[in-house]
Amino acid sequence: MKNYQPFYQPVISIEDSRVFGHEILARDISVQPAILPKEFINQNSHDEFRDAIETSILEKTFSDYKSSPKGKLFINLSPDRLLRDLEEDPKKSGRLGILSLVEKHQIPPENIYLEIIEISTLRSLDSLATAVELAKHMGYKIAMDDVGSESSNLERLGALQPDIIRIDLILLKKSLQSNRYKSMLEYLKDLSLGIGAELLFEGIETLDEMNLAIDSSARYLQGFLLGMPSAEARNLLEMPKQLENYLVEFHSSKRNSILQEIDFEERTRNILTKQNIFSKRIQDILHIDVQSVFFATPEIMRVYATDWNGNQISPYYERSQGSSFKQDSKSIGKNWSYMSYFYKHIKLCFRYKNSWNTQDPYFDSKLDQRVLVFSKILDNEAILFVDVVLP
Repeated sequence: MKNYQPFYQPVISIEDSRVFGHEILARDISVQPAILPKEFINQNSHDEFRDAIETSILEKTFSDYKSSPKGKLFINLSPDRLLRDLEEDPKKSGRLGILSLVEKHQIPPENIYLEIIEISTLRSLDSLATAVELAKHMGYKIAMDDVGSESSNLERLGALQPDIIRIDLILLKKSLQSNRYKSMLEYLKDLSLGIGAELLFEGIETLDEMNLAIDSSARYLQGFLLGMPSAEARNLLEMPKQLENYLVEFHSSKRNSILQEIDFEERTRNILTKQNIFSKRIQDILHIDVQSVFFATPEIMRVYATDWNGNQISPYYERSQGSSFKQDSKSIGKNWSYMSYFYKHIKLCFRYKNSWNTQDPYFDSKLDQRVLVFSKILDNEAILFVDVVLP
């Protein structure tokens, strides 16, 4: 097994600007540059030779780590390998599982992150969840790999309750090109907070990717921009020299973006405040005079009203072109209280009864743009909503 050696790729902590640990990567050094062993390219079936390579790699890793620990170790592990290692008796099988190797080298389990890789398995999710729970009880940390890839699923996230969620690099790259994928990052950010997991963004190659990762609540970063895989693990105090400058630039840019968004909100609020919006109820429909609203600024795209229960009581007034608009009555009677922003706006309307209120923007799939929703109480009987696209 001398041709197979461990390589270490650093995981950077944003929290304290240090190397948090390293992902252990198997490399075939019989060729240059060193490459991933071909046995690791397809892991959808059990391969005893691959298991032997993994064991050899980890023997070398743990031996080096014991004499010179350098943070946490991230170990890629298939679901089947974890289950086999927990179920087999090393004395009977003659093989040392990964957890047995940790015990043999007296590595504190809390320093090990078992990364459950996203591949198919014939074993049930309940079996895997039980194995993960046992590993946690032994002191190990759990990471879920490639979350956001095409094969990842929420059921597995809920069952395994990982300590770290690794965000797939493909999702990160697509999020730079598409607001829809960026909305998925927002969802994963909220999901991680809900289950008490931290986010690790992998595959960071550009400043734009790093900035988006930090903006999406990354606690940990990994990628060629911050450190290539190396035969030597980096010291915990070592940091990419340019990272501090990157972070300064990010925070400066983020503050400027926030100030611009606040300025846009205030300008729009002032425009809406100046409008005298009249309404008249005819039978059960509330008709709104919106001509001046659409004329006031081109960013206003929709106007409608609901009652206090979220039932739409006015037509949709939607911009068509220029300052003109069209009226659509098909949505009257639909209930919008299920929308995440509805009761947030109700709360603001209770708190600031005479003001135009707004929340954080959301991505509107119909408009294919980020939208700010403004709301205000209308004659004490309705809530008036105005959808405004961000420039």
